Amino acid sequence: MRASGRPLLGVDINPYEIRVVEMRGTAANPQIVRAAAAPTPRGAVEGDRVVFPDAVADTLRGLIGRMGTSTRSAVIGIGAQSVITRILDIPRVPESEARMVIEGELAHYQILREGTGAFDFLQLHDADRMADSSPQALMMAAEERVVATYTDIADRAGLHLVALEPLLLGMYRAAWPRIQAQPSAICVLVGYGRTEIAIVDHGQIRLYRRVDFGSDDLVAGRRPTRGPGGLGGHSSERVLLGDDAPEPEVLREPTPGEIVQSAATSLATELQRSLDYYRREYPQATTVSRTILATHDPQAEPLAEWLSQALRIDVEAAEPPISIDVGRAIASQLEAPHGLRFLAAAGLAMHELPGLADSVPRFNLALRDRVDPEVAQARRSLTMVLASSVALAMIGLVVVLTLARNASQLEHNVEFRKSQLGARRMENESRIQMLRAQRDQVRILKAQGFPFPRIMDAIAVAVDPEAGLRNVGLSNAGALALEGEASNERAIIRTLEGLKRCPYFFNTSLDSFEWVSDNQSRLLRFNISSQLAGTQTASAATATQ
Repeated sequence: MRASGRPLLGVDINPYEIRVVEMRGTAANPQIVRAAAAPTPRGAVEGDRVVFPDAVADTLRGLIGRMGTSTRSAVIGIGAQSVITRILDIPRVPESEARMVIEGELAHYQILREGTGAFDFLQLHDADRMADSSPQALMMAAEERVVATYTDIADRAGLHLVALEPLLLGMYRAAWPRIQAQPSAICVLVGYGRTEIAIVDHGQIRLYRRVDFGSDDLVAGRRPTRGPGGLGGHSSERVLLGDDAPEPEVLREPTPGEIVQSAATSLATELQRSLDYYRREYPQATTVSRTILATHDPQAEPLAEWLSQALRIDVEAAEPPISIDVGRAIASQLEAPHGLRFLAAAGLAMHELPGLADSVPRFNLALRDRVDPEVAQARRSLTMVLASSVALAMIGLVVVLTLARNASQLEHNVEFRKSQLGARRMENESRIQMLRAQRDQVRILKAQGFPFPRIMDAIAVAVDPEAGLRNVGLSNAGALALEGEASNERAIIRTLEGLKRCPYFFNTSLDSFEWVSDNQSRLLRFNISSQLAGTQTASAATATQ
Protein backbone atom coordinates (compact mmCIF):
# COMPACT_ATOMS: atom_id res chain seq x y z
CA MET A 1 0.00 0.00 0.00
CA ARG A 2 1.24 3.51 -0.81
CA ALA A 3 2.45 5.72 2.03
CA SER A 4 0.29 8.55 3.30
CA GLY A 5 0.56 11.69 1.24
CA ARG A 6 1.85 10.02 -1.94
CA PRO A 7 -0.02 11.43 -4.98
CA LEU A 8 -1.93 9.31 -7.51
CA LEU A 9 -3.79 10.19 -10.68
CA GLY A 10 -7.30 9.03 -11.51
CA VAL A 11 -8.19 9.03 -15.24
CA ASP A 12 -11.77 8.94 -16.54
CA ILE A 13 -12.01 8.41 -20.32
CA ASN A 14 -15.54 8.74 -21.71
CA PRO A 15 -17.12 9.76 -25.03
CA TYR A 16 -17.38 13.42 -23.97
CA GLU A 17 -14.28 14.26 -21.95
CA ILE A 18 -11.00 12.93 -20.65
CA ARG A 19 -10.85 13.87 -16.96
CA VAL A 20 -7.87 13.67 -14.62
CA VAL A 21 -7.74 14.17 -10.86
CA GLU A 22 -4.55 14.16 -8.78
CA MET A 23 -5.12 13.13 -5.16
CA ARG A 24 -3.10 12.57 -2.04
CA GLY A 25 -3.85 12.12 1.67
CA THR A 26 -5.67 9.31 3.45
CA ALA A 27 -9.11 7.76 3.27
CA ALA A 28 -10.18 9.88 6.23
CA ASN A 29 -8.82 13.06 4.64
CA PRO A 30 -8.53 12.76 0.86
CA GLN A 31 -7.11 15.86 -0.81
CA ILE A 32 -7.66 16.72 -4.44
CA VAL A 33 -4.57 18.60 -5.59
CA ARG A 34 -5.43 19.13 -9.24
CA ALA A 35 -8.40 18.46 -11.52
CA ALA A 36 -8.78 19.17 -15.22
CA ALA A 37 -10.60 17.90 -18.30
CA ALA A 38 -10.23 18.03 -22.07
CA PRO A 39 -12.76 17.18 -24.78
CA THR A 40 -12.45 13.67 -26.16
CA PRO A 41 -11.35 13.72 -29.81
CA ARG A 42 -14.34 13.30 -32.08
CA GLY A 43 -14.99 9.63 -32.85
CA ALA A 44 -12.13 8.42 -30.66
CA VAL A 45 -14.48 6.78 -28.12
CA GLU A 46 -17.77 5.13 -29.03
CA GLY A 47 -19.82 4.17 -26.01
CA ASP A 48 -17.14 2.81 -23.72
CA ARG A 49 -14.99 1.41 -26.55
CA VAL A 50 -11.81 3.27 -27.43
CA VAL A 51 -11.66 3.35 -31.22
CA PHE A 52 -8.54 5.47 -31.69
CA PRO A 53 -6.16 4.96 -28.75
CA ASP A 54 -3.49 7.18 -30.35
CA ALA A 55 -5.78 10.22 -30.33
CA VAL A 56 -6.88 9.52 -26.75
CA ALA A 57 -3.26 9.06 -25.58
CA ASP A 58 -2.15 12.31 -27.25
CA THR A 59 -5.00 14.26 -25.61
CA LEU A 60 -4.29 12.68 -22.22
CA ARG A 61 -0.56 13.40 -22.43
CA GLY A 62 -1.22 17.03 -23.34
CA LEU A 63 -3.77 17.43 -20.51
CA ILE A 64 -1.39 16.03 -17.88
CA GLY A 65 1.38 18.25 -19.20
CA ARG A 66 -0.79 21.36 -18.86
CA MET A 67 -1.86 20.32 -15.34
CA GLY A 68 1.74 20.06 -14.18
CA THR A 69 1.04 16.97 -12.06
CA SER A 70 3.60 15.85 -9.52
CA THR A 71 3.29 12.17 -10.44
CA ARG A 72 2.86 9.94 -13.46
CA SER A 73 1.40 7.03 -11.48
CA ALA A 74 -2.21 6.56 -12.53
CA VAL A 75 -5.32 4.42 -12.15
CA ILE A 76 -7.32 4.40 -15.39
CA GLY A 77 -11.03 3.62 -15.40
CA ILE A 78 -12.60 1.10 -17.81
CA GLY A 79 -16.12 1.96 -18.96
CA ALA A 80 -18.93 -0.26 -17.71
CA GLN A 81 -19.85 -1.47 -21.21
CA SER A 82 -16.39 -3.01 -21.54
CA VAL A 83 -16.53 -4.72 -18.14
CA ILE A 84 -18.22 -8.04 -17.39
CA THR A 85 -19.91 -7.90 -13.97
CA ARG A 86 -21.22 -11.03 -12.23
CA ILE A 87 -22.28 -12.19 -8.79
CA LEU A 88 -20.97 -15.75 -8.52
CA ASP A 89 -22.04 -18.47 -6.09
CA ILE A 90 -18.88 -20.20 -4.89
CA PRO A 91 -18.28 -23.11 -2.50
CA ARG A 92 -17.02 -22.49 1.00
CA VAL A 93 -13.25 -22.59 0.49
CA PRO A 94 -10.32 -20.84 2.19
CA GLU A 95 -9.80 -17.28 0.99
CA SER A 96 -6.47 -18.27 -0.57
CA GLU A 97 -8.26 -20.72 -2.88
CA ALA A 98 -11.12 -18.42 -3.90
CA ARG A 99 -9.30 -16.97 -6.94
CA MET A 100 -8.62 -20.44 -8.33
CA VAL A 101 -12.29 -21.41 -7.83
CA ILE A 102 -13.53 -18.25 -9.57
CA GLU A 103 -11.08 -18.76 -12.43
CA GLY A 104 -12.56 -22.23 -12.88
CA GLU A 105 -16.09 -20.77 -12.90
CA LEU A 106 -15.11 -18.24 -15.58
CA ALA A 107 -13.69 -21.02 -17.74
CA HIS A 108 -16.69 -23.31 -17.11
CA TYR A 109 -19.27 -20.70 -18.10
CA GLN A 110 -17.00 -19.34 -20.86
CA ILE A 111 -17.22 -15.80 -19.49
CA LEU A 112 -13.61 -15.30 -20.56
CA ARG A 113 -11.69 -17.37 -23.08
CA GLU A 114 -9.03 -19.50 -21.39
CA GLY A 115 -5.78 -17.64 -20.89
CA THR A 116 -7.19 -14.27 -21.98
CA GLY A 117 -8.45 -11.18 -20.18
CA ALA A 118 -8.24 -10.37 -16.50
CA PHE A 119 -10.56 -10.42 -13.53
CA ASP A 120 -10.69 -9.40 -9.90
CA PHE A 121 -13.20 -10.13 -7.17
CA LEU A 122 -14.48 -9.36 -3.69
CA GLN A 123 -16.04 -11.99 -1.45
CA LEU A 124 -19.34 -10.66 -0.14
CA HIS A 125 -20.17 -10.76 3.55
CA ASP A 126 -23.14 -13.10 4.11
CA ALA A 127 -23.68 -13.20 7.86
CA ASP A 128 -27.39 -12.31 7.66
CA ARG A 129 -28.12 -14.23 4.49
CA MET A 130 -30.38 -17.28 4.54
CA ALA A 131 -28.62 -20.29 6.11
CA ASP A 132 -28.91 -22.54 3.06
CA SER A 133 -27.41 -19.97 0.68
CA SER A 134 -23.96 -20.38 -0.90
CA PRO A 135 -21.22 -17.77 -0.41
CA GLN A 136 -21.06 -15.15 -3.12
CA ALA A 137 -18.36 -13.06 -4.76
CA LEU A 138 -18.56 -9.86 -6.78
CA MET A 139 -16.49 -10.49 -9.91
CA MET A 140 -15.53 -8.07 -12.65
CA ALA A 141 -13.58 -8.98 -15.77
CA ALA A 142 -12.42 -7.49 -19.05
CA GLU A 143 -11.33 -9.05 -22.33
CA GLU A 144 -7.64 -8.98 -23.16
CA ARG A 145 -8.13 -6.63 -26.12
CA VAL A 146 -9.82 -4.08 -23.81
CA VAL A 147 -7.03 -4.32 -21.25
CA ALA A 148 -4.41 -4.08 -24.00
CA THR A 149 -6.03 -0.91 -25.40
CA TYR A 150 -5.99 0.92 -22.07
CA THR A 151 -2.45 -0.31 -21.31
CA ASP A 152 -1.34 1.05 -24.68
CA ILE A 153 -2.95 4.42 -23.89
CA ALA A 154 -1.08 4.58 -20.58
CA ASP A 155 2.24 3.76 -22.28
CA ARG A 156 1.72 6.32 -25.06
CA ALA A 157 0.70 9.00 -22.54
CA GLY A 158 3.85 8.37 -20.49
CA LEU A 159 1.98 7.11 -17.41
CA HIS A 160 3.00 4.46 -14.91
CA LEU A 161 -0.09 2.26 -14.79
CA VAL A 162 -0.87 1.34 -11.20
CA ALA A 163 -4.21 -0.31 -11.95
CA LEU A 164 -7.00 -0.63 -14.50
CA GLU A 165 -10.28 -0.47 -12.60
CA PRO A 166 -13.96 -0.50 -13.56
CA LEU A 167 -15.05 3.13 -13.73
CA LEU A 168 -18.22 2.65 -11.68
CA LEU A 169 -16.20 1.19 -8.80
CA GLY A 170 -14.35 4.50 -8.72
CA MET A 171 -17.71 6.24 -8.22
CA TYR A 172 -18.56 3.79 -5.43
CA ARG A 173 -15.27 4.62 -3.67
CA ALA A 174 -15.89 8.35 -4.07
CA ALA A 175 -19.35 7.90 -2.52
CA TRP A 176 -17.98 5.75 0.32
CA PRO A 177 -17.93 8.52 2.99
CA ARG A 178 -21.69 8.99 2.52
CA ILE A 179 -22.35 5.23 2.29
CA GLN A 180 -20.54 4.31 5.49
CA ALA A 181 -22.40 7.03 7.37
CA GLN A 182 -25.65 5.05 6.89
CA PRO A 183 -26.57 1.77 8.63
CA SER A 184 -28.00 0.54 5.35
CA ALA A 185 -28.18 2.29 1.99
CA ILE A 186 -28.67 1.64 -1.69
CA CYS A 187 -26.03 3.17 -3.93
CA VAL A 188 -26.91 4.00 -7.54
CA LEU A 189 -23.83 4.32 -9.78
CA VAL A 190 -24.87 6.05 -13.01
CA GLY A 191 -22.44 6.03 -15.91
CA TYR A 192 -23.08 7.31 -19.40
CA GLY A 193 -23.94 3.89 -20.82
CA ARG A 194 -24.71 1.64 -17.82
CA THR A 195 -25.96 1.87 -14.25
CA GLU A 196 -25.02 -0.39 -11.36
CA ILE A 197 -26.90 -0.81 -8.09
CA ALA A 198 -25.28 -1.78 -4.78
CA ILE A 199 -27.08 -2.38 -1.48
CA VAL A 200 -24.71 -1.85 1.45
CA ASP A 201 -25.40 -2.89 5.03
CA HIS A 202 -23.01 -1.66 7.75
CA GLY A 203 -20.29 -1.15 5.18
CA GLN A 204 -20.69 -4.57 3.52
CA ILE A 205 -21.95 -5.01 -0.05
CA ARG A 206 -24.88 -7.42 0.13
CA LEU A 207 -26.30 -7.05 -3.40
CA TYR A 208 -24.73 -5.77 -6.62
CA ARG A 209 -26.37 -5.73 -10.04
CA ARG A 210 -26.29 -3.89 -13.34
CA VAL A 211 -29.03 -2.37 -15.49
CA ASP A 212 -28.45 -1.77 -19.18
CA PHE A 213 -28.99 1.96 -19.43
CA GLY A 214 -27.22 5.06 -18.20
CA SER A 215 -27.38 8.82 -18.17
CA ASP A 216 -27.35 8.94 -21.98
CA ASP A 217 -30.80 7.32 -21.72
CA LEU A 218 -31.89 9.31 -18.66
CA VAL A 219 -31.00 12.79 -19.93
CA ALA A 220 -33.04 14.18 -22.82
CA GLY A 221 -31.26 15.12 -26.02
CA ARG A 222 -28.46 12.55 -25.73
CA ARG A 223 -30.00 9.74 -27.81
CA PRO A 224 -32.96 9.48 -30.21
CA THR A 225 -36.13 8.12 -28.68
CA ARG A 226 -36.66 4.36 -28.92
CA GLY A 227 -40.37 4.45 -29.46
CA PRO A 228 -43.38 4.42 -27.12
CA GLY A 229 -42.85 2.67 -23.85
CA GLY A 230 -39.09 2.24 -24.34
CA LEU A 231 -36.25 4.24 -22.84
CA GLY A 232 -36.54 7.72 -24.16
CA GLY A 233 -40.18 7.30 -25.16
CA HIS A 234 -42.82 9.78 -24.03
CA SER A 235 -46.05 7.78 -23.87
CA SER A 236 -48.60 7.96 -21.09
CA GLU A 237 -47.27 6.18 -18.00
CA ARG A 238 -47.25 6.20 -14.20
CA VAL A 239 -44.25 8.03 -12.80
CA LEU A 240 -44.62 7.46 -9.05
CA LEU A 241 -44.50 3.90 -7.75
CA GLY A 242 -46.78 4.00 -4.70
CA ASP A 243 -50.32 2.60 -4.62
CA ASP A 244 -51.69 6.07 -3.98
CA ALA A 245 -49.87 7.61 -6.91
CA PRO A 246 -51.87 9.90 -9.17
CA GLU A 247 -53.46 8.70 -12.37
CA PRO A 248 -51.18 8.36 -15.41
CA GLU A 249 -50.49 11.56 -17.20
CA VAL A 250 -49.29 12.27 -20.68
CA LEU A 251 -45.67 13.34 -20.36
CA ARG A 252 -44.57 16.27 -22.38
CA GLU A 253 -41.58 16.08 -24.66
CA PRO A 254 -38.61 16.90 -22.37
CA THR A 255 -36.23 19.63 -23.40
CA PRO A 256 -32.56 18.75 -23.81
CA GLY A 257 -30.86 18.33 -20.44
CA GLU A 258 -34.02 17.36 -18.56
CA ILE A 259 -34.65 13.93 -17.05
CA VAL A 260 -36.52 11.53 -19.36
CA GLN A 261 -39.32 10.34 -17.11
CA SER A 262 -39.89 7.01 -18.87
CA ALA A 263 -36.23 6.06 -18.44
CA ALA A 264 -36.19 7.34 -14.85
CA THR A 265 -39.30 5.27 -14.13
CA SER A 266 -37.49 2.19 -15.45
CA LEU A 267 -34.58 2.94 -13.14
CA ALA A 268 -36.92 3.43 -10.17
CA THR A 269 -38.56 0.10 -10.98
CA GLU A 270 -35.17 -1.64 -11.00
CA LEU A 271 -34.32 -0.05 -7.65
CA GLN A 272 -37.60 -1.25 -6.17
CA ARG A 273 -36.99 -4.76 -7.51
CA SER A 274 -33.53 -4.73 -5.92
CA LEU A 275 -34.98 -3.67 -2.57
CA ASP A 276 -37.65 -6.38 -2.72
CA TYR A 277 -35.06 -9.05 -3.55
CA TYR A 278 -32.80 -7.80 -0.75
CA ARG A 279 -35.60 -8.06 1.79
CA ARG A 280 -36.27 -11.67 0.72
CA GLU A 281 -32.62 -12.74 0.79
CA TYR A 282 -31.70 -10.87 3.98
CA PRO A 283 -34.84 -10.93 6.16
CA GLN A 284 -32.88 -10.00 9.29
CA ALA A 285 -30.90 -7.12 7.74
CA THR A 286 -31.40 -3.44 8.55
CA THR A 287 -34.05 -1.71 6.45
CA VAL A 288 -32.63 0.49 3.69
CA SER A 289 -33.40 4.08 4.59
CA ARG A 290 -31.38 6.17 2.13
CA THR A 291 -30.29 6.20 -1.50
CA ILE A 292 -26.87 7.51 -2.55
CA LEU A 293 -26.68 8.68 -6.18
CA ALA A 294 -23.16 8.69 -7.66
CA THR A 295 -22.64 9.92 -11.22
CA HIS A 296 -19.98 11.64 -13.29
CA ASP A 297 -22.62 13.25 -15.50
CA PRO A 298 -23.58 16.69 -14.11
CA GLN A 299 -26.82 16.68 -16.13
CA ALA A 300 -27.98 13.55 -14.27
CA GLU A 301 -27.86 15.34 -10.87
CA PRO A 302 -31.65 16.20 -10.93
CA LEU A 303 -32.27 12.45 -10.92
CA ALA A 304 -31.71 12.49 -7.14
CA GLU A 305 -34.80 14.60 -6.48
CA TRP A 306 -36.83 12.61 -9.02
CA LEU A 307 -35.97 9.27 -7.38
CA SER A 308 -36.72 10.69 -3.96
CA GLN A 309 -40.25 11.54 -5.04
CA ALA A 310 -40.77 8.29 -6.90
CA LEU A 311 -39.42 5.91 -4.23
CA ARG A 312 -40.53 7.92 -1.18
CA ILE A 313 -37.01 7.59 0.23
CA ASP A 314 -34.25 10.09 1.01
CA VAL A 315 -31.82 10.46 -1.91
CA GLU A 316 -28.59 12.41 -1.82
CA ALA A 317 -25.98 12.91 -4.51
CA ALA A 318 -22.34 12.06 -3.81
CA GLU A 319 -19.80 14.81 -4.53
CA PRO A 320 -16.02 14.77 -5.03
CA PRO A 321 -14.20 15.08 -1.68
CA ILE A 322 -13.20 18.68 -0.95
CA SER A 323 -10.84 19.15 2.00
CA ILE A 324 -10.40 22.41 3.90
CA ASP A 325 -6.84 22.67 2.57
CA VAL A 326 -7.83 22.71 -1.08
CA GLY A 327 -7.37 25.93 -3.00
CA ARG A 328 -10.33 28.16 -3.83
CA ALA A 329 -9.94 27.62 -7.57
CA ILE A 330 -10.02 23.84 -7.19
CA ALA A 331 -12.91 24.00 -4.71
CA SER A 332 -15.06 26.04 -7.08
CA GLN A 333 -14.25 23.65 -9.89
CA LEU A 334 -15.41 20.67 -7.79
CA GLU A 335 -18.69 22.13 -6.55
CA ALA A 336 -21.88 20.39 -7.67
CA PRO A 337 -23.42 20.03 -10.06
CA HIS A 338 -20.63 20.89 -12.52
CA GLY A 339 -17.98 19.29 -10.30
CA LEU A 340 -19.73 15.91 -10.45
CA ARG A 341 -17.90 15.23 -13.72
CA PHE A 342 -14.73 14.61 -11.65
CA LEU A 343 -16.41 12.12 -9.28
CA ALA A 344 -15.26 8.96 -11.10
CA ALA A 345 -11.70 10.23 -11.60
CA ALA A 346 -11.51 11.21 -7.90
CA GLY A 347 -12.71 7.74 -6.87
CA LEU A 348 -10.10 6.11 -9.11
CA ALA A 349 -7.39 8.28 -7.55
CA MET A 350 -8.49 6.99 -4.10
CA HIS A 351 -7.54 3.45 -5.16
CA GLU A 352 -4.52 3.24 -2.84
CA LEU A 353 -5.35 5.75 -0.12
CA PRO A 354 -4.22 4.47 3.30
CA GLY A 355 -7.02 3.65 5.73
CA LEU A 356 -9.60 2.61 3.18
CA ALA A 357 -11.88 -0.14 4.53
CA ASP A 358 -11.25 -3.69 3.29
CA SER A 359 -14.91 -3.97 2.31
CA VAL A 360 -14.44 -1.28 -0.37
CA PRO A 361 -13.54 -2.97 -3.67
CA ARG A 362 -10.15 -2.09 -5.13
CA PHE A 363 -9.95 -4.05 -8.35
CA ASN A 364 -7.08 -4.24 -10.81
CA LEU A 365 -7.70 -5.65 -14.27
CA ALA A 366 -4.21 -4.83 -15.61
CA LEU A 367 -2.33 -7.78 -17.09
CA ARG A 368 0.95 -6.95 -15.40
CA ASP A 369 2.08 -10.45 -14.45
CA ARG A 370 2.64 -12.87 -17.29
CA VAL A 371 2.49 -16.55 -16.57
CA ASP A 372 5.83 -18.35 -16.68
CA PRO A 373 6.05 -20.55 -19.81
CA GLU A 374 6.96 -23.60 -17.72
CA VAL A 375 3.98 -22.98 -15.46
CA ALA A 376 1.73 -22.54 -18.50
CA GLN A 377 3.08 -25.76 -20.01
CA ALA A 378 2.54 -27.56 -16.71
CA ARG A 379 -1.04 -26.27 -16.60
CA ARG A 380 -1.64 -27.41 -20.17
CA SER A 381 -0.17 -30.83 -19.38
CA LEU A 382 -2.33 -31.10 -16.28
CA THR A 383 -5.35 -30.08 -18.32
CA MET A 384 -4.57 -32.73 -20.93
CA VAL A 385 -4.12 -35.38 -18.23
CA LEU A 386 -7.40 -34.40 -16.60
CA ALA A 387 -9.16 -34.38 -19.97
CA SER A 388 -7.73 -37.83 -20.77
CA SER A 389 -8.81 -39.14 -17.38
CA VAL A 390 -12.30 -37.79 -17.87
CA ALA A 391 -12.43 -39.30 -21.37
CA LEU A 392 -11.29 -42.70 -20.08
CA ALA A 393 -13.80 -42.51 -17.26
CA MET A 394 -16.55 -41.70 -19.75
CA ILE A 395 -15.48 -44.59 -22.01
CA GLY A 396 -15.45 -46.93 -19.01
CA LEU A 397 -18.86 -45.71 -17.99
CA VAL A 398 -20.21 -46.30 -21.50
CA VAL A 399 -18.71 -49.82 -21.55
CA VAL A 400 -20.18 -50.65 -18.15
CA LEU A 401 -23.59 -49.34 -19.17
CA THR A 402 -23.43 -51.30 -22.45
CA LEU A 403 -22.49 -54.53 -20.66
CA ALA A 404 -25.20 -53.99 -18.07
CA ARG A 405 -27.75 -53.39 -20.82
CA ASN A 406 -26.62 -56.51 -22.70
CA ALA A 407 -26.75 -58.60 -19.53
CA SER A 408 -30.25 -57.32 -18.83
CA GLN A 409 -31.28 -58.15 -22.40
CA LEU A 410 -29.83 -61.65 -22.12
CA GLU A 411 -31.60 -62.20 -18.83
CA HIS A 412 -34.84 -61.06 -20.42
CA ASN A 413 -34.28 -63.44 -23.37
CA VAL A 414 -33.60 -66.34 -21.02
CA GLU A 415 -36.77 -65.66 -19.07
CA PHE A 416 -38.72 -65.38 -22.33
CA ARG A 417 -37.30 -68.68 -23.59
CA LYS A 418 -38.16 -70.33 -20.28
CA SER A 419 -41.75 -69.13 -20.54
CA GLN A 420 -41.94 -70.32 -24.16
CA LEU A 421 -40.53 -73.73 -23.15
CA GLY A 422 -43.05 -74.02 -20.33
CA ALA A 423 -45.91 -73.17 -22.68
CA ARG A 424 -44.75 -75.70 -25.25
CA ARG A 425 -44.32 -78.33 -22.56
CA MET A 426 -47.89 -77.74 -21.41
CA GLU A 427 -49.10 -77.86 -25.03
CA ASN A 428 -47.26 -81.13 -25.67
CA GLU A 429 -48.66 -82.65 -22.50
CA SER A 430 -52.16 -81.63 -23.61
CA ARG A 431 -51.59 -83.23 -27.02
CA ILE A 432 -50.22 -86.39 -25.44
CA GLN A 433 -53.26 -86.62 -23.18
CA MET A 434 -55.53 -86.10 -26.18
CA LEU A 435 -53.71 -88.78 -28.21
CA ARG A 436 -53.93 -91.17 -25.31
CA ALA A 437 -57.66 -90.52 -25.03
CA GLN A 438 -58.05 -91.09 -28.76
CA ARG A 439 -56.04 -94.30 -28.54
CA ASP A 440 -58.16 -95.51 -25.67
CA GLN A 441 -61.31 -94.61 -27.57
CA VAL A 442 -60.10 -96.45 -30.69
CA ARG A 443 -59.24 -99.50 -28.59
CA ILE A 444 -62.70 -99.47 -27.05
CA LEU A 445 -64.37 -99.06 -30.45
CA LYS A 446 -62.31 -101.91 -31.88
CA ALA A 447 -63.31 -104.07 -28.96
CA GLN A 448 -66.93 -103.34 -29.80
CA GLY A 449 -66.43 -104.39 -33.38
CA PHE A 450 -66.20 -101.00 -35.10
CA PRO A 451 -63.72 -100.95 -38.06
CA PHE A 452 -62.44 -97.55 -36.96
CA PRO A 453 -59.52 -97.12 -39.42
CA ARG A 454 -61.76 -97.87 -42.40
CA ILE A 455 -64.43 -95.52 -41.06
CA MET A 456 -61.91 -92.64 -40.79
CA ASP A 457 -60.58 -93.36 -44.26
CA ALA A 458 -64.10 -93.26 -45.66
CA ILE A 459 -64.81 -89.97 -43.90
CA ALA A 460 -61.54 -88.46 -45.19
CA VAL A 461 -62.46 -89.47 -48.77
CA ALA A 462 -65.98 -88.03 -48.46
CA VAL A 463 -64.89 -84.60 -47.12
CA ASP A 464 -64.56 -81.97 -49.87
CA PRO A 465 -61.05 -80.42 -50.40
CA GLU A 466 -62.47 -76.97 -49.52
CA ALA A 467 -63.77 -78.22 -46.17
CA GLY A 468 -62.12 -79.50 -43.03
CA LEU A 469 -63.20 -81.35 -39.90
CA ARG A 470 -62.81 -79.95 -36.42
CA ASN A 471 -64.26 -82.91 -34.51
CA VAL A 472 -65.44 -86.49 -35.19
CA GLY A 473 -67.75 -88.22 -32.70
CA LEU A 474 -68.83 -91.87 -32.75
CA SER A 475 -71.15 -93.31 -30.10
CA ASN A 476 -71.45 -96.92 -28.98
CA ALA A 477 -74.77 -97.05 -30.88
CA GLY A 478 -73.00 -96.16 -34.14
CA ALA A 479 -74.19 -92.53 -34.29
CA LEU A 480 -71.65 -90.42 -36.15
CA ALA A 481 -71.33 -86.65 -35.53
CA LEU A 482 -69.07 -84.50 -37.67
CA GLU A 483 -68.17 -80.84 -36.95
CA GLY A 484 -66.28 -78.94 -39.60
CA GLU A 485 -65.62 -75.70 -41.50
CA ALA A 486 -65.87 -74.83 -45.16
CA SER A 487 -65.10 -71.81 -47.29
CA ASN A 488 -68.45 -71.96 -49.12
CA GLU A 489 -71.80 -73.74 -49.25
CA ARG A 490 -70.81 -75.93 -52.21
CA ALA A 491 -68.05 -77.57 -50.16
CA ILE A 492 -70.61 -78.52 -47.46
CA ILE A 493 -73.02 -79.94 -50.07
CA ARG A 494 -70.28 -82.00 -51.74
CA THR A 495 -69.15 -83.33 -48.32
CA LEU A 496 -72.77 -84.28 -47.47
CA GLU A 497 -73.22 -86.01 -50.83
CA GLY A 498 -69.92 -87.86 -50.44
CA LEU A 499 -70.99 -89.25 -47.05
CA LYS A 500 -74.34 -90.32 -48.50
CA ARG A 501 -72.63 -92.21 -51.33
CA CYS A 502 -70.39 -94.06 -48.88
CA PRO A 503 -71.81 -97.59 -48.08
CA TYR A 504 -70.64 -97.29 -44.45
CA PHE A 505 -73.14 -94.57 -43.62
CA PHE A 506 -76.89 -94.00 -43.95
CA ASN A 507 -79.40 -91.44 -42.70
CA THR A 508 -76.81 -88.76 -43.37
CA SER A 509 -78.13 -85.20 -42.84
CA LEU A 510 -76.94 -81.61 -42.40
CA ASP A 511 -77.98 -80.53 -38.89
CA SER A 512 -76.79 -76.92 -38.93
CA PHE A 513 -74.42 -74.41 -40.48
CA GLU A 514 -73.50 -70.76 -39.80
CA TRP A 515 -71.04 -68.12 -40.87
CA VAL A 516 -68.23 -67.37 -38.42
CA SER A 517 -65.24 -64.95 -38.56
CA ASP A 518 -61.75 -66.26 -37.93
CA ASN A 519 -58.61 -64.08 -38.30
CA GLN A 520 -60.28 -61.57 -40.60
CA SER A 521 -61.79 -64.36 -42.82
CA ARG A 522 -65.30 -65.73 -42.90
CA LEU A 523 -65.98 -69.51 -42.75
CA LEU A 524 -69.05 -71.72 -42.70
CA ARG A 525 -69.16 -73.90 -39.63
CA PHE A 526 -71.37 -76.99 -40.07
CA ASN A 527 -72.58 -80.08 -38.18
CA ILE A 528 -73.45 -83.37 -40.03
CA SER A 529 -74.91 -86.45 -38.39
CA SER A 530 -75.05 -90.02 -39.77
CA GLN A 531 -75.36 -93.62 -38.74
CA LEU A 532 -72.98 -96.52 -39.32
CA ALA A 533 -74.45 -99.24 -41.53
CA GLY A 534 -75.36 -102.37 -39.57
CA THR A 535 -75.61 -100.69 -36.19
CA GLN A 536 -79.31 -99.87 -36.45
CA THR A 537 -80.28 -103.58 -36.92
CA ALA A 538 -78.15 -104.58 -34.00
CA SER A 539 -79.67 -101.86 -31.87
CA ALA A 540 -83.22 -102.87 -32.92
CA ALA A 541 -82.55 -106.53 -32.19
CA THR A 542 -81.27 -105.60 -28.79
CA ALA A 543 -84.38 -103.52 -28.15
CA THR A 544 -86.71 -106.43 -29.28
CA GLN A 545 -85.08 -108.87 -26.94
